[in-house]
Formats: sequence, C-alpha cells, structure tokens
Amino acid sequence: MIKLQHIKKDQGKPDWRYIMPNKDQVDILVDRSGKHNKYTVTLPAPHGTKTFGKMAALREYLFENFEM
Repeated sequence: MIKLQHIKKDQGKPDWRYIMPNKDQVDILVDRSGKHNKYTVTLPAPHGTKTFGKMAALREYLFENFEM
C-alpha cells in the first residue's frame, strides 16, 4: 500500500510526500486550478518527472514501479 504524507505549507493547501521503500523521499507538487488538480512528481532516473491528473493514477504508478 502506498503511504503519502501531507507537507504543511505556510499558505494554501499542503502538498504531498512519498517515502520510497529504500527510505528516499519524493515530494509531490499539487497545481490547483479551478476544479482540477495536477500532481507533479520528480522521480529517480530513469523515470524522471511525471504529471498526473488524478491522485489515484499517481498512487497506481508508484505502486507498480516502486513497491515490492
């Protein structure tokens, strides 16, 4: 199961953090515009930067590629 943590910010809603099985931390930036959010995550090579339209799609990608 993927566990994401809120990152508290001074202003606005929080972003997220994913802690990989090897204890590396990956920050997930949330771009909020109107009713739609975009989730951008920068992953280690060879994955690079990915953007998702839904949190469920992001969780599924992380589970398929990084969870044991």
